[in-house]
Amino acid sequence: MQLEGLLTAALVMAVVGLAAATKVSFAASGSPLSVDYRRLVSRADLSFDHTFDISDDGLPIGNGTMGSLIWTSPHALKFQINRVDVYANGCETNSFFRRDHDYAYACGLLDIEMVDFGEEVFPKEGTRQHLTVYDGLATIAGAGVTTESTAWQKGDVFAVRIDDKRKVPGTIRAKLQTMRPRAVHTYNHKAISDLLAKDGRVVLRQTFREDDYYQTSAVVVAVTGRESQTRMNDSSGGRRTLPQSPRSPGLAQPNERQIGLIAKAERGAMVVWIASAETSDPDEDVVAKAQRQLDAAVARGYDGIRKDNDAWWQAFWAKGFVHMTSPDGSADEVERNRTYFLYLMACCSRGAYPPNYGGLIFSTRGDCRSWGAQHWWSNMSIYYRGLMAANHEELTGPLFDMYIKAKPSLERAARQSWASQGIYIPETMWFDGIKNLPDDIAAEMPDLYLGIKPWGQRSQRFRKYVVGQHPHSAAWNWMAYGRTWRDGEWTIPVKSDGPFGHVTHLFSPNAELAHLAWKRYEYTGDRDWLRDKAYPLLRGAAEFYRNFPAMKKDDKGVYHISMVSCGEGFWGGRDSIEIVGMIRGLLPTAIRAAEILDVDPGLRAKWREMLDNFTTIPTSDEGHAKLRDGYKGPAVWVTGRPSAVRKDIGAGLPSFPARLWEVDIFNVETRHTDPATWKTAMATYRYSYPRGIAADRPIHVLSQMPAIAAKLGQTEDFRNSALSILKCTDAENDFCVYEGTYRRGVLANRMTLREGINAIGAQRLGCVTYAVHEALCQSNPGSPGGEPVLNFFPAWPKDWNAQFTQAARGQFLVSASFADGAPEFIEILSQAGRPCRIRNPWPSDKPLTIYRNGKSWKTVEGELLTFDTQATIRYLLLPAGVTPESVRRTVPAKTD
Repeated sequence: MQLEGLLTAALVMAVVGLAAATKVSFAASGSPLSVDYRRLVSRADLSFDHTFDISDDGLPIGNGTMGSLIWTSPHALKFQINRVDVYANGCETNSFFRRDHDYAYACGLLDIEMVDFGEEVFPKEGTRQHLTVYDGLATIAGAGVTTESTAWQKGDVFAVRIDDKRKVPGTIRAKLQTMRPRAVHTYNHKAISDLLAKDGRVVLRQTFREDDYYQTSAVVVAVTGRESQTRMNDSSGGRRTLPQSPRSPGLAQPNERQIGLIAKAERGAMVVWIASAETSDPDEDVVAKAQRQLDAAVARGYDGIRKDNDAWWQAFWAKGFVHMTSPDGSADEVERNRTYFLYLMACCSRGAYPPNYGGLIFSTRGDCRSWGAQHWWSNMSIYYRGLMAANHEELTGPLFDMYIKAKPSLERAARQSWASQGIYIPETMWFDGIKNLPDDIAAEMPDLYLGIKPWGQRSQRFRKYVVGQHPHSAAWNWMAYGRTWRDGEWTIPVKSDGPFGHVTHLFSPNAELAHLAWKRYEYTGDRDWLRDKAYPLLRGAAEFYRNFPAMKKDDKGVYHISMVSCGEGFWGGRDSIEIVGMIRGLLPTAIRAAEILDVDPGLRAKWREMLDNFTTIPTSDEGHAKLRDGYKGPAVWVTGRPSAVRKDIGAGLPSFPARLWEVDIFNVETRHTDPATWKTAMATYRYSYPRGIAADRPIHVLSQMPAIAAKLGQTEDFRNSALSILKCTDAENDFCVYEGTYRRGVLANRMTLREGINAIGAQRLGCVTYAVHEALCQSNPGSPGGEPVLNFFPAWPKDWNAQFTQAARGQFLVSASFADGAPEFIEILSQAGRPCRIRNPWPSDKPLTIYRNGKSWKTVEGELLTFDTQATIRYLLLPAGVTPESVRRTVPAKTD
């Protein structure tokens, strides 16, 4: 970063940093809003006066890398120690080829038992549970025992403070349990679990090996404030003092699965400390690594880590906020879910890798889960789309880091799987990328997958090779359920007549990830980020599409693309709405990024030529689409064009329409900059939802309708779809394993088991968070690669009052208030001194006054307001005659 940029960033941080206290006053911030962050965030707390029937309802804590739900039995406090960076295998595995049998994330189970014999300490009724979202503290008060659990934000350590006030205190046992028997072999894969005692602490180390793959993790548990002893629990539940082996000091016997740390019975407080670590370096001592974390936490002390956590969480919450109220309480509920979602992401998305969309780091039932351990882009991306507007771009780091670390394998896969160039980002992949194919398989695969070689003529070598491949991996997702062993070999059923599966031919993740990286640049202005991370993704995606063998010109010189899918339901089409829209959104952005960096002039020219001659998104007036009977409206976008594989083309898709809005194909600004595209977008929307979205209409829990409605300025549809998704109004039909997940919709902790057993998640919260920010303030260009324009309250219900501060593309921090059906004020904090463009939310013929750092600066009017800004300066927009003093607000109000 240039010196000027560093100085600007420092000044902005100084201004924003004034908000790091619990409460920010008018004078301190210079803003009309005085925010009591503790009161505001605490509106999202979880509070119960009973225990839970299932562990999935537990209270979540985490530090971004290490996390757990906390739940109880009548006699114990329970944890499953999970990490985002623990994987049993990598992409080169040949041992895991059955769905849902691969495993990851879990390091160990911990029960803190408080009763040997006697009354329940956590009775069903009367046990009080409270999660304080503002500082990440889970408190559970039972019969004579109160526990506080928190995740240290400066290290991978949990601290559990136990205050025993029983008249007759009991011994307290911290029992650490392995995830599986000591040695488990799965073909070439080995999972070894060792229990150790070391320096008065108990340790669980698990190690995974397969060929060249190696990873090991450790959990270390200690007690302070009590005299304690280590104990081994055998499989029958008996207990004995842990033996020390001369040849392998501290190793457990092979049949033992539990090790305990028993604290002497006393009244008063004690602390159980739980540290974890992982490494992929065989020469690194993972136990010593975890011990160092624990030593640091113990030295800091329980009060010390609470102070560290208070400071960290205060700074986190002060980066932005949304406060919402409505007479019926629905807006308040949306606010609580948005705040809570940010808490969850802070707990699980600050490590080396992103959390899995199904399970996050809150699984409670072991380390196998529905849909396995691979990352699914469409599901995972829902968690990340709204974080930049929430001014928490730092939480997107693990997502980008995973793909960037895997870039060499993604470049290789573009060549091996598709005979293309650039990078190939599949819908599903392992944390470390895509498997390196044998030369003969790589030579055959593109011809098979692109329809050049008939599927029925695939070689025996190919048929034999795929037996050991995982059917969730994009390349092998054409495999259907029900493989059988017949005549000495596996018979693999297929999903269709060709190499098509739900995710085999999905190519939109290339453009979506690259464009998300570009948006991070637009939010932050970080040129290092653009040069080192965003542009390589943009360039790689553009080159993949440009060199894709099924991208060809017709006799009129127009590029078309074949053998592509649209979502998971339309396979092998030509010019699918998804891929055409993604390419038309990506190329202008890639060109602009290259211009900013002044690189690749030759590629820029090739991309421009491709864009100028690339086909348009297919529409119904081309004559090949099957529209519903009686439709007489304007032309609408349709799924694709007829191909040799797919001739049944329909209009619209349940995901309307294939996430084109993610690459700036349409949004509320498009109506001004590209009226033709806006007309088609609205016609397609109305075709899909001719009566809009009624309040009682069930919306699929993974639908992106709240965001789509917000992007299109559809206020009631935004409101109704957001509320429907939050309530899971059709869980019986939406959930993958509804019967197997206790017929539960929304869990006590606001998450769901939509994806299946042990696959807890919060995708719907991510969707609603993104939609809320888009309904409050969109900062999108009207067309791809253009300059962003701020549109305030484009889809905001008139009976929902709101105040907020969020980030905007163009490097602005924007605040505003909406009350009694109209905007009260808009405030812009310029972070880089770029020109500001605002679509006027007030009547365009009424004058507005702009205050510059509290002083009247200029009067403006019109539909589009444009003015130059200076870094670190605040610009307050008010209707003429309204004074800054009159719009000052305390958030939340005393009555909220």
